[in-house]
Amino acid sequence: MVSRSEDFCLAGTRHLPSNPNPSEFLVLPQVIPQAVSPDEQLVIDALNLLCHGEQPLRQRIIEELAQKQAAREFQGTVSVLLNGFDLMERFLTVCRGRGCQLSTISSYRSMLRPFTKKYPDLPFDPEVIGGYLSGQKKDSTRKEVWKVLNTFYAFVSQAEKVPDPMPGVPKPKVTWEEKEWLTLDEAARLISACETDRERALVDCYLNEGLRLSEALDLDIGDIGQDVVMVTEKGKKNKRPSPFPLLPEVRESLLKLCDGLKPGPVFRNYKGNRLGRDTAERAVRGLFDRAGIHKERETPHTLRHSFSSLAAQAGCNQYMVKRLLRHATSGGDITDTYTHITFDHLRKALETYSPVRLIKREGGFSSSKWCRSPG
Repeated sequence: MVSRSEDFCLAGTRHLPSNPNPSEFLVLPQVIPQAVSPDEQLVIDALNLLCHGEQPLRQRIIEELAQKQAAREFQGTVSVLLNGFDLMERFLTVCRGRGCQLSTISSYRSMLRPFTKKYPDLPFDPEVIGGYLSGQKKDSTRKEVWKVLNTFYAFVSQAEKVPDPMPGVPKPKVTWEEKEWLTLDEAARLISACETDRERALVDCYLNEGLRLSEALDLDIGDIGQDVVMVTEKGKKNKRPSPFPLLPEVRESLLKLCDGLKPGPVFRNYKGNRLGRDTAERAVRGLFDRAGIHKERETPHTLRHSFSSLAAQAGCNQYMVKRLLRHATSGGDITDTYTHITFDHLRKALETYSPVRLIKREGGFSSSKWCRSPG
């Protein structure tokens, strides 16, 4: 089936001569005059005549013109003003009703709140939404915000019976960038920089256990066992926690944080509610600054990445690192089919290659080489 933009292209060149004179470019075929501007029609005609056979270039221009056409079609289609903040709260309420994890809802809120604050009356012009995305600093951030807005506007379109503008907003492309991680020296300095029980427990979860941001924040006091912690893994449909080895050092810091608390979340804010993603990320950034460590991405995920990188550098094989990170196994991977890693194997690997154990084998935290560097 031919797309509308491609139909414009074919219709606009159907009656052009095979050997046109340059002057004939001035006479543009009046095909669907309301669909494309004269300048766009000229581009289409020139592509067909001068770039014959260059299909990738032609297709890219066609897609760009289709996005412009979608933007024009949405202008003026939504006459009623919709309050962005109210719709955001309704959207998050629906997410809670569908069983989304609290960390996911918190992530949605952190991305939608700045958008609704900038646009109290929800915009439906794809160019306005695209301009907001282009203002994000990183390609990866633009992509994540686009995904949340795409889900949000789908909800708004269905709830308010209005057109969805997101088909006219191109999905941001992320260029590959090398991940950063801590050296063993930096890991020791970061641990030594912890001043509160909560900071130490967060670092233990991310750096020494390799948990994801949401996995740590979703922990409840009842999930802490003698030598095991029940982790609700990211993306699991049944949302049932699964056991993972727990180092004695990490267990001690978690129990110290929970001492005297009623059953509920391990990590809590000053109101006693579950700690949010933003607060946890700010705490980690503060630790980087206090330890004198400067990275482009000072996040909990950087600590998790450091966990795997330091383990691999210390000799842990790639497959065991994959299991320690709890990456989903692929059904088509023959290694997963014939390799059986027991819980004891995971425990021994964690006890051997966790950064806190590597640091102790290198002389412990009292060693002078772990001291914070000047500045």
